Amino acid sequence: MTSGRYKLALGFLLLVLVVLLGVFNLRKPRILVLHSLGAETPWVRGVDRGLRRVLETNRNPVTVEWHHLGLDDKRPGQGMMRALAAARRTIQSLDPHLVIAIDDEANAFVARDFSRAGGRRILYVSIDRDPLAYGYHGDRRISGIAERLPLVPVMELVRWVRPDQSLRIQALGGTSETTRGGMVQVRDFNWAPHRFEEALHVRDFEELQAAVQRVETGILLVLDCPPLPRRAGGWASAREVVEEIQRNSNALPIGLSLDFVELGGDIAFVAPPEANGSLAMTMALEWVQDPGPAAAPPPARTMSHFDLALRPSRLRIRGVEIPQIYVEAARTSGMLFP
Repeated sequence: MTSGRYKLALGFLLLVLVVLLGVFNLRKPRILVLHSLGAETPWVRGVDRGLRRVLETNRNPVTVEWHHLGLDDKRPGQGMMRALAAARRTIQSLDPHLVIAIDDEANAFVARDFSRAGGRRILYVSIDRDPLAYGYHGDRRISGIAERLPLVPVMELVRWVRPDQSLRIQALGGTSETTRGGMVQVRDFNWAPHRFEEALHVRDFEELQAAVQRVETGILLVLDCPPLPRRAGGWASAREVVEEIQRNSNALPIGLSLDFVELGGDIAFVAPPEANGSLAMTMALEWVQDPGPAAAPPPARTMSHFDLALRPSRLRIRGVEIPQIYVEAARTSGMLFP
């Protein structure tokens, strides 16, 4: 074979390889992980550890991309609108076969619209509202993992620290979609022999201060601790929000968010981020292996497991003694703080 023919044949083979590689990549399932929060939040880091742990053992070809709305760091108005527009552009550009939409905001503001457009599978993760709230009903392109707040273990703790008492229970949180969904669960829970009295949604730091001072005794459930605007200007950080609750609450604060204890709180029962991530990626990989429109989605699940975060020194200051098993559970979760 002459040098010219050899080069021509080699070029043809390279072209065929490039075409085959392009076809392979086009046919390879594409998954987009859409987070409501920013990449550095404790919740997102935990979920991603679970997602990546399953991916590391996956042997089937798949492309996985991440996009973070970062709504925990977006102020009302243009910042949030730009974040949502960027997410929609990412979905249109990547054209994923499946979107893993994590937390209520990603489902309420982005995934729900794409599910209605048709042809794209949605796997919702850790939503506190009923899936029906997002139109996720009777559609073979929709499945996911709903979250149940760990209110039963909260009740068990209350029985231990306040035996034979009927207590007032109030709940405090911001105004996010996730928090509103959680408040519905808190209100609907059977708290007997205690009585649930009030759900307090706060929009700024001054409202938070007033709400904390109104709670006289009993249990204060803290659903989240977002940064809050101050009426005089500027923002109170999430740590300042937790410090305000800890310093001025006469009721025992019990957190229901992952970062409550990390930011200075006493105790929190939280949905397990790694377990949510692992289950979500397992379901997604199973689903995308059959690209056909008639492929049955994996059965929808409800996550009822929980992790425990604990700061025993702060509880002792309040005069609250808890069983050693709580300490060991927090240690196992990696969320035991001094």
